[in-house]
Amino acid sequence: MSVIVTKAEIPKTCGSCEASGTGVCRKWTYKDCGQKRADDCPLKSIDGLIEKVEQLKKSCANDSYGKCMANAISHVEKLIKEYCEVTE
Repeated sequence: MSVIVTKAEIPKTCGSCEASGTGVCRKWTYKDCGQKRADDCPLKSIDGLIEKVEQLKKSCANDSYGKCMANAISHVEKLIKEYCEVTE
C-alpha cells in the first residue's frame, strides 16, 4: 500500500524523520540514522516520478507516433501533479 503525503519534505536523515519509531518505519534504529536516509527508506519523492515521466515524454517526441505518445504522457504528468497537489 502507498500513501501520498502533501506539503511535506522528504527528510534528509532517518533521525530527522517524523515516521521514525512510529511503526511505519523503524529505520531510526540504524547506527547512522543521524547521517543519511536508509537506502531502503520507504519514503519516495513525487519529484523522482515526475522526472521519469518527463524523460519518457522527451524520448517519445521523435516521430508522429512519438509526438502522440508525448502528448498522452503530458496528460498523465498533469494528472499526477494535480492528484499530488504539486505546483510549479
